[in-house]
Amino acid sequence: MPSNAILNLKDRYKNGYDNIGKDLIGACLSECRLYRRGTAYFSSSALMSWSAAMDHVINDKVKIEIICSPVISDRHLVEILKGSITPDQRKKTIQQLADNIVLTAVGFGMNSERRDYRSQLLSYLIATGQLEFRFAIPKNYEFPDEKSDDRNLYHVKVGYFVFEDDSIVAFEGSINESDSAYQYNTESAQVFKSWLDEDLRRVNNLVLDVNTDWSRENPHIEVFNLSKEAIEKIGKLSPSERPRKPKPVIAPEPEAPKPTSGLRPYQEEALNAWKENDYKGILAMATGTGKTKTSIEALTRFLSRTDRGLAVITVPYLELARQWVQELGEKGIATVSVYDSQENWSLSVENIIQAHLVSSDSKAQLPVLVCVNKSFRDDKFQNLLKRLNGKPGSRMIIVDECHHFNRQNQIDYLPTSFRFRLGLSATPYEFDEEKYLERYFGEIVFEFKLSEAIKQEYLCPYTYHPILIEFTENEAARYLEIIKKVTNNKDLDSYGELDHLLETMVSKLTKLEDVLKENSSKTFSLFYCGEGYVEFENGERIRQVDSLTMLLQKLGWRVGRITSADTPTERRGTIANLRAQNIDAIASMRILDEGIDIPDCRRAFILASQRQERQGIQRRGRVLRKSPGKESAELFDFILVGPKLTNQDLDKLYNREMKRARMFASDALNKDECEKILDGV
Repeated sequence: MPSNAILNLKDRYKNGYDNIGKDLIGACLSECRLYRRGTAYFSSSALMSWSAAMDHVINDKVKIEIICSPVISDRHLVEILKGSITPDQRKKTIQQLADNIVLTAVGFGMNSERRDYRSQLLSYLIATGQLEFRFAIPKNYEFPDEKSDDRNLYHVKVGYFVFEDDSIVAFEGSINESDSAYQYNTESAQVFKSWLDEDLRRVNNLVLDVNTDWSRENPHIEVFNLSKEAIEKIGKLSPSERPRKPKPVIAPEPEAPKPTSGLRPYQEEALNAWKENDYKGILAMATGTGKTKTSIEALTRFLSRTDRGLAVITVPYLELARQWVQELGEKGIATVSVYDSQENWSLSVENIIQAHLVSSDSKAQLPVLVCVNKSFRDDKFQNLLKRLNGKPGSRMIIVDECHHFNRQNQIDYLPTSFRFRLGLSATPYEFDEEKYLERYFGEIVFEFKLSEAIKQEYLCPYTYHPILIEFTENEAARYLEIIKKVTNNKDLDSYGELDHLLETMVSKLTKLEDVLKENSSKTFSLFYCGEGYVEFENGERIRQVDSLTMLLQKLGWRVGRITSADTPTERRGTIANLRAQNIDAIASMRILDEGIDIPDCRRAFILASQRQERQGIQRRGRVLRKSPGKESAELFDFILVGPKLTNQDLDKLYNREMKRARMFASDALNKDECEKILDGV
């Protein structure tokens, strides 16, 4: 019979009250001879919960068998499988995804000195045959067109352990195979034991469920093994003997190591500048130059040189937060998502903060908290951060698109108990903005302008086409009316009216139609339009995105749309269709302004003029990202130049538009041509 520790397992475990990884998984792995598991997602971080049992696992040849979905944090599978690809291509894609999960986990393609103990151990277990993976996906590939999401994937979350006397412990619940699920997320598991008569039927059913999937007897799923090529690569990476966990090196302060080949020279320079400013400061790096990659390297260095250090990342939008979670997952960094409803994250955050504050012999890294600004500002999260005030501990905060906090009423949300502070923005400040961010981060410690990025060939060169437009008489009158409300009554809500008016001028669509008829190229195009309504002379009002879509369709374009009403899955599907050339263009509103990558885009049409310079700069940077086969980009910018009235407010608008146009022209391949056009205005 198993030991008393196994015999006395509880019927139910829940993180917060328990530690599922240590109390259930680790305890059973320390004595079993077989662990077979069905799970939605696998992460190599699960080995942290296995570590205490590793002597038994290796010495007694315990077999671990895991069947899971061929994705980890990456949720693009549904989009990849949709479209016009053949069944054979789909199978090839799934096989590649499956192989990549494990190859990434074992550190394939990474410098040998950067492969950590966890990667080496994983490759050793696979190469010796003790750890085997299989990957399951529903056989029905007819995914729904509307809101396709994870419900289509393999979402089983059950498992069982077999001990030397053939007794069995089975479990099911909400847990995936990862350290975050085992320790920090608000997860639970029901436990059943074969030696209890009241549990035996449930044990047999759970074992049958897992075995049916593992042995390919479930008619509703297709099961993939690791490919022969992947196994050969892992065999070459595997150490000949069992790797040993290195003794932790305790350093009083994080120190930047020597430059790594993974960073570009200017990115390394940015981190050195941040370090020299006592680990505080803002990186003002042009869109597309790798702010996220640079900051993840800063975070990696922080985590590797602090014991149980606490790290928080906050971003303005949900889609951007998901991108951070994915990129951190690809680096092997566990995360907890602090967005959506409180019940999904509050207990996990409490556990992590408590683990950070309590002295422990454990040197394990804590998961990084990835927040959306709305949840970050939530009273619950703010109150949890206040528990850290006056308490010792190493803490780091990264604020992406930090200009969202450049307000008197926003800067106070940032926690003073965090010593390591990193702000990221292509444009931290508008020209005449007060610099509230300096009160928290200090100064801009590093700047890498778009012109320099193009010169050094990190971004694509581009040609610039300023398209000159004028107000109608009604639009000019409306503009002056709104400006008067803002000036006389300090009516800040009127700024929204002003933006909508500038975004949706009737003449923009007329000019756009002329431009499109003169340009035959259609593919990989992006149209930035406004959130308001176009008001025609006959009184008809139509949303600009709808008017634009109808115009493009009339001209024979295949167009997709991305708006704030779309789900993240719908947005990813639209972007995937552009990459696959199932559509020619995407019509978008503000949702694409910050953080969402579409490097395939070759030309952008900026229809939505804004009061703020930042938005135009971000939109220009979005189209300049490099991608295979993309040698240059085109930017069509609709510039308001009139009517030329002797009115101070209209003159200000004209001057601002021309300032942006001349800035864009100055970095363009056709600079001289653009300046001739603008000089003639």
